[in-house]
Amino acid sequence: ATSALICATLVAQAAGEPKTNWQDAWRESLDDCVRSKKPLFTDAKGKPRTRRLEEMAKLTAEIVWKDMPANKKKKEKPRPDPNRKLTKKERMKQELLGHIGGSFDALQALPEDTREREYIIQQSENFMAQMISRSKLSPRTEVSLREYCDLVWRSGNWSPLDNEEKVPEEVVQEVWEDEEEATEEMQVTEAEETE
Repeated sequence: ATSALICATLVAQAAGEPKTNWQDAWRESLDDCVRSKKPLFTDAKGKPRTRRLEEMAKLTAEIVWKDMPANKKKKEKPRPDPNRKLTKKERMKQELLGHIGGSFDALQALPEDTREREYIIQQSENFMAQMISRSKLSPRTEVSLREYCDLVWRSGNWSPLDNEEKVPEEVVQEVWEDEEEATEEMQVTEAEETE
């Protein structure tokens, strides 16, 4: 496994491709997050403040909602004229709603705007719950802006230290054997050099 990584690096260098560092992408992502989320982590006087993880879902959803282009936010359909003749589909719909009762009235009363906003908040809450469970922190944990951005980056990017999925036993055994062979080869070359 280690020798394959070294070979891949040498091939990439020979092909003239620049060597990339994962920390460059991490730093760039962190800086973007810090710029976009700075208003959430400053008080009225402009001083830095901390936030609880549990309140970040709603705040993040509000930022996403404000950043949505106006054409993405669905406009309400114009209401049909109540004096016109109903289509067959509309008549059947009214009849069905009459049989079911008023249980759907509350859902229909919400404008499309509110439903979309609630959907964004729900998605944000799900993301925050996953982030909190991965980081093993309490929802009441207060974090600074940089810490929050680092948590967001870590929850969206895979790491070999993540232990969520069990690695198949064959892969573990293969890596173990490769490391043993490499260790034996190093010992043999060191022994030859000392002689």
